[in-house]
Amino acid sequence: MNLSSLINLDDVVEMVNYSGVYKTLDRFGYNMDTLMKQLAPPCDKMFKKCYWKTKEVPCLNLFKVVRTTYGYCCGFNQKGFQDEEGDTTVSSKVHEYAMGAGPAFGLRLILDAEEEEYLSPLKSVIGFCVAVLPSHFFPQMESYGNTLLQADEMTMYLKPTVISSTPEVKRLNYKTRDCFREREV
Repeated sequence: MNLSSLINLDDVVEMVNYSGVYKTLDRFGYNMDTLMKQLAPPCDKMFKKCYWKTKEVPCLNLFKVVRTTYGYCCGFNQKGFQDEEGDTTVSSKVHEYAMGAGPAFGLRLILDAEEEEYLSPLKSVIGFCVAVLPSHFFPQMESYGNTLLQADEMTMYLKPTVISSTPEVKRLNYKTRDCFREREV
């Protein structure tokens, strides 16, 4: 049984647009976004070790806090996305690129689910929801997420999409075209 099963929401569900919930949050100096950020597990406690291309790197150099359909999570290589209002958010963070295939060219993580911190989880499992999706998509966890249970190991293989372009693209600077040509690396 989790904490959320003890709460009776019958009165709240009948409210139009949940205005009572928002008014209560506002009265205490909160809004839904602030509340979601405070309830999210901090990235620095979740990641124990991070490896990029076999080298151990500080996890917070790779991940940033991003909003998802499950609240706030830790995101890797997210370029930006459009929110439900149509506003576009673009990351200023440098993005990582793998120049080959296999474990030596990818991302490897050692995570801690912090079981003692589970008060009212969205799912009745202890672990993580891992989503792999295009870097400009909004993280819809129910569509792209895979559950990684505590003490499990998960290997995900990604098949890249090769995109061909016209010869004129060769004249563009690599930063403008956002990719490398053969022998440029």
